[in-house]
Amino acid sequence: MTMHFFFLNTGSWMEIGNSISHFGIMSAQAVFVLLLFALTNVYTKDICIGSVERSSRKAI
Repeated sequence: MTMHFFFLNTGSWMEIGNSISHFGIMSAQAVFVLLLFALTNVYTKDICIGSVERSSRKAI
């Protein structure tokens, strides 16, 4: 993505500004998605799945 945004412009100031803003938006989106995954992990780490409990009963 970095090469696309920074090296594929023809040199006008508008295209340079657009590529920098697109790069910033994409970077912010990647960070936002990673934060969402971390938040989801915090909220769902204590959830027990029923199939796990059944398989542990079979082992006993």
